[in-house]
Amino acid sequence: MRPSCSGPSSTAWQSDTSSRASQAAYWWMLEYNEERPHDSLGDMTPASTVKPPEIQLLKCLLDGEAYAAPAPCHPHYEG
Repeated sequence: MRPSCSGPSSTAWQSDTSSRASQAAYWWMLEYNEERPHDSLGDMTPASTVKPPEIQLLKCLLDGEAYAAPAPCHPHYEG
C-alpha cells in the first residue's frame, strides 16, 4: 500500500520544495542574464546590452512629442 500524498505533512513538503525551486530558478535567471556572456550578443551579457530606463525616458522626453501626451516609453503612457 502506498503512503498518501495528501495531508499536512505533504503540504508542508510541497511548499518547501516549491519555495526552493523558485529560489533556484531566480538565481539561475540572474546568473544567465547578468553574468553569463552569450555568443549571439558578441560575448556580452544580456544585462549589459539594455539601456537604463532613465536614459530611454530622457530620449523620449527630448523628441518633442512627449509634451502633448506621454510618450510610449513613459511610465504613465496608456496607449
